[in-house]
Amino acid sequence: MADPTEPSIERHGTLTGQVPYDLTDKSYKGQTEQVLKLIDTILEEGGSSKKNILKVCSFLRSIDEGADEYNAAWDAWCDRENLPVRTTIEAKLMSPEFLVEIDIVAAVQ
Repeated sequence: MADPTEPSIERHGTLTGQVPYDLTDKSYKGQTEQVLKLIDTILEEGGSSKKNILKVCSFLRSIDEGADEYNAAWDAWCDRENLPVRTTIEAKLMSPEFLVEIDIVAAVQ
């Protein structure tokens, strides 16, 4: 049986929650940029791209502290011609160093 936490879009078009890889960056903007770059890579490897993202669920450790920086990074990255639906939720993440986690549903080309 496959590991359900493995980042993959081969399973029903779903990409599991992605978190930042460089925890020395303590900013919401920096961690969001890291996660979005990782999502780009995984989508490309799976035969898709951000223009095919259908749904995004983002988790922030603190909406009050992080929403502006998160939204700035998102707005700079997203495909304005193909905006997915997006939910942003305040949540206690797996590690206290994580400020951002993003999971997506994308169509595979």
